[in-house]
Order: sequence, then structure tokens, then C-alpha cells
Amino acid sequence: MLPKPDKTYPHWQKALFAKLPGALWLSRASHYLAHEVRAFAFISWPAALRVKRRAFFRHLKDGGTDDNKRRRLVPHYRIGCKRILISNDYFQRSIAPTSRS
Repeated sequence: MLPKPDKTYPHWQKALFAKLPGALWLSRASHYLAHEVRAFAFISWPAALRVKRRAFFRHLKDGGTDDNKRRRLVPHYRIGCKRILISNDYFQRSIAPTSRS
């Protein structure tokens, strides 16, 4: 699980996309290439995934307070062996302390 790099596009950028259709294509292509270039690490240079591992643990730490549940969410295999999930609210839903009545 890694954080989702969501952002709100500023008004000037939305206007640019509306006036220049190629600008939207270029933006999407750059996002695509940024993700695809990471495949290199999975295939040829697994040590490069240490950066993503640190991002995972930072995201996990920021996501909740229950240490027991947090420990159970840490995989026991190398990052990339299974699909990497990208979400900003998964940990809040799965780690958040439950209130008992």
C-alpha cells in the first residue's frame, strides 16, 4: 500500500487543458511514463524498491494508531511480488480503533 498522489488541478491548468487538448494528453502521458519507469525496478533493479518500502512504512505509520493491526498489515515478501495498492484512506478504514459500546 502506497499513498495516492492525488492533487487538485489549479484553474489555470484546467483552462489550459480545455484550450489545448494536447496539453491534457501530455499530462496523462507523463503520469503514465512516471509509473511505467518504476517497472524497471521490479524487473532489473530490485534494490531500487527500498525507496518504495520506506514510503510504505511512512504511509502505514501515518495511517493509524493500532500497533497490532499495523504489524499485521506488513507483508512478509518483497515489495512488488504482489500488486501494489495505492490508496489514501485504506489504513484509516482498516486500522482506525473501533469503539465498543
